[in-house]
Amino acid sequence: MVMNERPASGPDESRVDRRDLLRLGACCLGSVVAGCLTPEPDRDDPAETDGPVDTSELNRIFSDDFESDRLDHDRWQTKFPWDARTHNFDAYVSAENAYVNDETLVLEGEDRPQNGLSYTTGVASSQESFETGYFEASIQIPPTEPGFWPAFWLTPTEPERIFPEIDIFEFFGSDPCAVLTYHYEDSDGEEQERNAEVCDERFSDDYHEYAVDWSTDRIVWFIDGEEQFRYDGSYVSDVEISIVLNFGIGADFIDEPNADSFPAEMRIDRVNVWQ
Repeated sequence: MVMNERPASGPDESRVDRRDLLRLGACCLGSVVAGCLTPEPDRDDPAETDGPVDTSELNRIFSDDFESDRLDHDRWQTKFPWDARTHNFDAYVSAENAYVNDETLVLEGEDRPQNGLSYTTGVASSQESFETGYFEASIQIPPTEPGFWPAFWLTPTEPERIFPEIDIFEFFGSDPCAVLTYHYEDSDGEEQERNAEVCDERFSDDYHEYAVDWSTDRIVWFIDGEEQFRYDGSYVSDVEISIVLNFGIGADFIDEPNADSFPAEMRIDRVNVWQ
């Protein structure tokens, strides 16, 4: 989820075109479709994929199962890491729309105008920052309907930095595909991105485990413990990042939501980070 609060590309026509090209190159994997990777000349394709990450060999440095009756503000803030309550969608981020209910973090989207925007929604971003690690969350996304844009992503903690950005997933409107993306700058300072898609009509029916294993030489994406995509090219970065969970609503390229789609919820059962 590239940002418009800081100088970044945002959801412009070029990004939509790139996603369309990616979808045309999709590859079938049983009932799930994984997008083919955009090639990078100096990228070495792995001979085989890794299995699930064995977290018993790692140290858990951050964890929240949301067992308290309210959001832990020592762990989370209800705005974006760069101290904003607006982003590149048509919804105002309200503190009231990120709350704990029945041991679950709920990000609620409402058909309620606020602060000049058409909708109201919720976000949770980590108070703590991290340098590499295995990031995992159990999430039930809202229905894949027009206008909805849920995302789980990692962004630089320093406000003046934009890249790298790791989108563990984004879902765009009625498209039932998890889009997995790495945004970075190349040696010429040009923005680049590498993507894959994993498609399944059932993603919004239940909780799924979304994760990324980020080390100094590669980034590997997992869904429900199975590797879906990796980047091990020349531009893996290890800057300090923050975790962001948000339920975006309303953007030109995902249409406007239907009134009867509200209220809607993005639900998070747990979030963990290991190193």
